[in-house]
Amino acid sequence: MKKTALSASFLGMAFLVSLFAWRSTTSHAAISQWQAISSPNNSGDSELHSISAYSPSEAYAVGTSSVPHSSDTLPIVLHWNGSKWTFVSDFVVPDHTELGAVTEISPSDVWVLGTKVVSQHVYQETLTHWNGKKWNQFAAPSSAVSRFTTISAYSSTDIWAVGGHQVEHWNGQKWMIVSAAIPPNAALYSFEGISSHNSSDVWIVGSYETGDYGPAFSFSEHWDGVQWKLQSTPTSNNDLMRVKAIATNDVWAVGNNQVLRWHGQKWTLVYTATDDLSLLSVDAHSSQDVWCVGRTHSGQPFLLHWNGKTWSTVTLHVAGELNSVVSVPNSSTYLSAGYKLAGPNRTLIEKYN
Repeated sequence: MKKTALSASFLGMAFLVSLFAWRSTTSHAAISQWQAISSPNNSGDSELHSISAYSPSEAYAVGTSSVPHSSDTLPIVLHWNGSKWTFVSDFVVPDHTELGAVTEISPSDVWVLGTKVVSQHVYQETLTHWNGKKWNQFAAPSSAVSRFTTISAYSSTDIWAVGGHQVEHWNGQKWMIVSAAIPPNAALYSFEGISSHNSSDVWIVGSYETGDYGPAFSFSEHWDGVQWKLQSTPTSNNDLMRVKAIATNDVWAVGNNQVLRWHGQKWTLVYTATDDLSLLSVDAHSSQDVWCVGRTHSGQPFLLHWNGKTWSTVTLHVAGELNSVVSVPNSSTYLSAGYKLAGPNRTLIEKYN
């Protein structure tokens, strides 16, 4: 089970290619439509963890870089203006802060979540907001000590964030911890992904263990506007990492080598790879256009597409991984962010048209 919010950073991976899928074929057309976009880097290992877009000419990506010959880290915040990615130079957070999630509600309403590493196993949440003129730090709930992984906004006054053992909500005035359902017999558990369809239709996915070093079990829960209720999932030995709510009766979740779909009554397993795979993010323009991203077991960025009838797969011929994917509003475009292994690791942003 994944115990931390940030994906495994700066780990060496083999460069061998492995193509695999269950009842699916590699889409060569899709390969030609995914193209790398140049993105800036710091001098140390650099990795992007989350990407969010408001329009084809307005997007943000966030992550973390290492400091050479040091245990320190530096935050990475990149902005897309429709033609190029640039560093956001006026973004400031406390030292030793790792950025894990971003959501852009509008060009003057952007939230970035981070985690300040206070000491070993001691964390402090950071909440930074862009109002169109400057970045402002917001106070986190006093007991917020988890590594936050995901943020989802229905509106500027209705935003959810999850990570570790905690769920938080922004009501337009302040961030508050909200009690969520915990899987029965869970000795260890982690809220990993959240997606808000509307104010009374929000989904969380995650994983739990019943004992130390035991198998991981997936779980999901739904917010109906009043409370969180657990919803059973069809698979056990699996970490669910992200979820995307397209409609009340159409929700997608990914983790490890599996994809689940909610049709309004129950979760159904709709894809299983025939080999080891880590699916880390999912987004969609519609129920006939869904992209999932992650990495292969041999350490290459991997993309999986559903067109409403069949699955197709794409493996990029570089070493690294894709941690996040976003459907760009008012377009048919997708953006995906992660990193590629290099001398120092480099940020990786892919664009699909």
